[in-house]
Amino acid sequence: MSVLETTDTAAAGPVLVRQDGPAAHITLNRPAQRNALSLEVMREVTAALRRLGEDTSVRVIVIEASGPAFCAGHDLGEMVGRDLAFYQHVFDVCTEMMEAIHGAPQPVIARVHAIATAAGCQLVAACDLAVAAEEARFATPGVKIGLFCSTPMVPLSRAIGRKRALEMLLTGTADRRADRARLGPRQPRRAGGGARRDDRRPRGRDRGLEQLHGRDRQGGLSTSRSTSTSRAPTTSRRP
Repeated sequence: MSVLETTDTAAAGPVLVRQDGPAAHITLNRPAQRNALSLEVMREVTAALRRLGEDTSVRVIVIEASGPAFCAGHDLGEMVGRDLAFYQHVFDVCTEMMEAIHGAPQPVIARVHAIATAAGCQLVAACDLAVAAEEARFATPGVKIGLFCSTPMVPLSRAIGRKRALEMLLTGTADRRADRARLGPRQPRRAGGGARRDDRRPRGRDRGLEQLHGRDRQGGLSTSRSTSTSRAPTTSRRP
């Protein structure tokens, strides 16, 4: 276990950003709240992704977390007693964060050391790759409180397959099996099939995937706008 999970960083901000050579790290830093995705957290992650995406010295972006959980999903404490407009705003901000992952020219890797649930599970599935510790668990437990994780359903089903995803969605049980290793559904590839020595930075997503992403957003895979965070099927990423 790294210092990120053991060092007390509560005095710092809710999102930490650091660069270690060509690797940039975005750390969710609300350990007491199990790194729940508040509006502030989602905005800061989005801003960091966009800023790092423009930095030519950054070759890869790693999303990780401090404390006993990777991410508990949306901050439900922030959502109690709010009106419909607020909920829509929360999902819009979440959409922007997931699309920022999709839009980054570098590969984005989720480094998961512990449990990731609901929108936290969606965050992992939205990344290009995921590296999970033996202790990592994944769950979409909304069904246990009378809800259904419709938005996480889309990237999750593309990451691990429809039936396995539905098992998680319909039962709300946490997964500890080898399927967790498949939560990084899209492997990065360079446009044009290769890279020159003077241009080794990964390029943006190919046009076909961008068009598919746009059709998903228009096609209404879910009633929530944040379903536009869905990722393309694994097969479309193969060279």
